Amino acid sequence: MALIITGFIFSPTLSRAASITLAWSPSPTPTVVGYELFYGLASEDYSDAVDAGTNLSITLSGLTGGVTYYLSVLAYDSTGNSSLFSNEVIQNTGPDESEAPPVITATPASQTVAAGTTAALAVSAESAGPVGYQWYLGSTALDGATNATLILPNVSEADSGDYSVAVSNALGSVMSDAATLSVIALPGITTQPVSQSCLPGASISFYVGVSGTPPFTIQWYDGGTAVPTGTKATLHLDNISNANAGNYSVVISNSGGSVTSLVATLSVINPIGPGGGITSSPIQEAAGAVPNITTPLSTPTVPLSFIPLAGAYNGLFYQTNGGVLPDINLQSAGLLANCVVGTNGTYSAHLRLGGFKYHLAGTLDMSGFDSEVVSRAGRGLSNLNVTLQLDMTGASGQMTGLVSNMDAANPWTAALLADLATNALPVVAGNFNIMLTPSQSAASNDPSNFLGTGLLISSTTGIVTCSALLPDGTSVSQSVPLAKDGTIPFYASLYSGQGIAEGWINLANGVASGSITWIRPGQTIIWQNGQPITTVLSVQSSQNPSLPITDPNSEVR
Repeated sequence: MALIITGFIFSPTLSRAASITLAWSPSPTPTVVGYELFYGLASEDYSDAVDAGTNLSITLSGLTGGVTYYLSVLAYDSTGNSSLFSNEVIQNTGPDESEAPPVITATPASQTVAAGTTAALAVSAESAGPVGYQWYLGSTALDGATNATLILPNVSEADSGDYSVAVSNALGSVMSDAATLSVIALPGITTQPVSQSCLPGASISFYVGVSGTPPFTIQWYDGGTAVPTGTKATLHLDNISNANAGNYSVVISNSGGSVTSLVATLSVINPIGPGGGITSSPIQEAAGAVPNITTPLSTPTVPLSFIPLAGAYNGLFYQTNGGVLPDINLQSAGLLANCVVGTNGTYSAHLRLGGFKYHLAGTLDMSGFDSEVVSRAGRGLSNLNVTLQLDMTGASGQMTGLVSNMDAANPWTAALLADLATNALPVVAGNFNIMLTPSQSAASNDPSNFLGTGLLISSTTGIVTCSALLPDGTSVSQSVPLAKDGTIPFYASLYSGQGIAEGWINLANGVASGSITWIRPGQTIIWQNGQPITTVLSVQSSQNPSLPITDPNSEVR
C-alpha cells in the first residue's frame, strides 16, 4: 500500500550548539502511524535515520559545526508500508558554541554617585571557554581593570565619564555598551559671607563662594526665614531699614547634599545729627538696649562706615582663596595693586594680569559693594567684570570680591582677597633667604630646578621690598605695603606674560613664611607633556636655612 505525504512543510531551526530542529505537516493518509527523518552529507544519499514516531518535529543534536546536511522525511503505517521521501532540505549547522566569541548577557548600568564613595560597574557574559575582561574609560584602557566587576573607590569628578568593557576568549572579543558614571561633588563654601553695617536707605550685598558639581539650589535666610529674593550666590538688599538688621546665612544644595554657611550679621546705623548714631543689630535688639552714641559736632558729616576703613588695599586674585594650596591658573591669577579707598567710598586701583596693567576706579555703596567692567579691547581680549566687597565692620581689615572674564568660549572666575596696609604690626628689618623646592614632576637631571635664592627687606616705614632670583636665573623685584598681621601679597609677571610667581608671605615674628606658586613655559624645563607646570616654592628663614618655617602643604591664605 502506498502512503502519501501532501502539503509537506519543512521548518529547520539552527541553534548555536551544532544541532538542527525540523517540523513538518501531518500526512492526510489516515493509516499513517509515524514518521522517520533521514539525513546525510550528500543529496539523496542519507546515511542516518531517526524515528520521530507520531511527532511532527524533531531536533538532531551532536552534529558537526560548519557542515552542510541534506534532510528528508517519510511516513509509515502499521504494516511497514512507507511513503515517498518529502522534498529535500539543505542546511549548514554553522559554528559550534565552543568555536565562537563570548556573548554579553548583561551590560554595565549607568549610575550617579556622590564624590568620596565607591562606584561599581559589572558585566555578565557567556562563553564555552576561558574569558578575559578589559575596562575602558572613553577610549583609554584602565590599568589592572581586568575583572567582570570594576571597583572605583573614593571617586571624584575626574572619574566621571563613559565606561565600557571588552570581553574576549580565544576566538574573539565583543565590546559592551557604554555606561555613564556621573560623580557629584558635594557642595562646599569657598568664601563665607561677611558681616556688614550700613546706614538706612543704603544697599548692601552678601556673597558666598561655592564649589561642587552644579546645578546648585541656593537659599538665603534671615534668621530662620527664607529670603524670597535670596536664590543666587549674591544676596542684594536695597533701601535698608532697621527691619533688615539680622543674622544672615545661606544653604547651598545639589543632588549630592547640602551645606550651610557661617552667619553674617547686618547692623543698621541710625544717625543722630552730625557724627552721632544708633546702631541696630540683632544682639542689641534682643537685649532691649540700643546705645545712643554721639560725638562732637565738629566731626565731619561723612558716612561713619568709611572713615576708619579708608586706606590702601593690596591683594591677590586666583581661583581658590583658601584650602590646602591655592588653585593658581596663569590666565586668572593676578594682583589688585594699591586700591586706595577714600573716606567717601571712592576708590582707585590697578589690576595686574597676564603681563598687563589695567586701571580700576569706582565708588563703593554704603554696604561696601561695587561692580565695574574693565575694558581690555585694546589688548584684543575680553573685558573683565570686577566686584568688590569691603568689610564694613572693619574687623578683618580686608576687601574681598570676584574677577571674571567675559569670554563665553573660555570663561573663568577668580576670588579676590586684599589686606589694608596699616603697618600696625612691628617687623624687624632684615634679610631672608628663600629656598625654592620644585614639585615632584620636575626633571631630576636639571640642577637649576633645585635651588634659588632671594632677598626680602622689610623697613620700618611699612613698605616691604622683595628682590629674588628664581632657579632658572629669572630676577624678580616687588615693593608692597605691609598689612596689619604682617602679610604681603607676592606677585610677579614673568616671561613676557607667559608665567607668574604668586602667593602670600608672612613676616610676623621676624621670620618669613608662606607659599608661592611659580608657573613658567614648559620649553624652559623638562616637564611632563611639555606643558607649563606649577611648582610650589617653600619660604624659609635666613637664620636657619636648613629649617623650613612652613610646610608647603600647610594652609595658604
